[in-house]
Amino acid sequence: MNVIVVDDELAPLLTFSSHILDNAEITANMFSSQIDKALEFAKNNLCKAVFLDIVMPSINGVDLAKKFIEINPEIKVVFITGYAQNEDKIKAELGNNFFAFCYKPYDERMLNGILQKLLNDSAPSVYFNTFSHFDCYVNKTVVDFARAKSKELLALLVDKRGATLTMEEAITCLWGEKPLDLSKKLPQNSNVKEGSSWKKQSLCSKRLPVRVKPSVALPRVRNSVDCLTRAHLWKRVCSSDGMPA
Repeated sequence: MNVIVVDDELAPLLTFSSHILDNAEITANMFSSQIDKALEFAKNNLCKAVFLDIVMPSINGVDLAKKFIEINPEIKVVFITGYAQNEDKIKAELGNNFFAFCYKPYDERMLNGILQKLLNDSAPSVYFNTFSHFDCYVNKTVVDFARAKSKELLALLVDKRGATLTMEEAITCLWGEKPLDLSKKLPQNSNVKEGSSWKKQSLCSKRLPVRVKPSVALPRVRNSVDCLTRAHLWKRVCSSDGMPA
């Protein structure tokens, strides 16, 4: 996640950077009173949020926030300040672009909390429809599976509600006409289970929050990425082994 930090004082910038050194998910781009360079960076790079000192010699932080919003209407604004502010007035001016206040001196717990909320806000929303028919939605858009068996395998994993699924069980359910010893030809003939090493080969770099539409077979899936990954890997294995999709 790309964020921009603008502060006319060097010390807060150094403190900010020290708090995120161990967070590989965040890239902070620091600007010390370099307003034009910060705006130019926002034009050429997709940024999730901008952290702005609210009181700077050359420009008011709220006015600067509006310039960033003109460049990127989706950007979130976090104000850095060491003084009490009229929070309601500022929220009213910026609307949904306002995200939070971060008061100086930096409180590591507060800063990490704001950053984590930004990360969570960036994550796509995934949920499953298991009533009447099975579908997987990402950000309210239905996933179009390249192969029908991939979708069927994902539905089977969801129906297992996090329990173990062996290769033999998958073959029996999805390819009833195939001999069970075919599973011996597949790599890693082991249980497919939530939290296994498969997630190291995940299609996405982050875990996705899962919201499941209530139904008769309500799934209890903690990590939908693992399900999607296994479906993808299974599809790849099956296609290489000549198994019909």
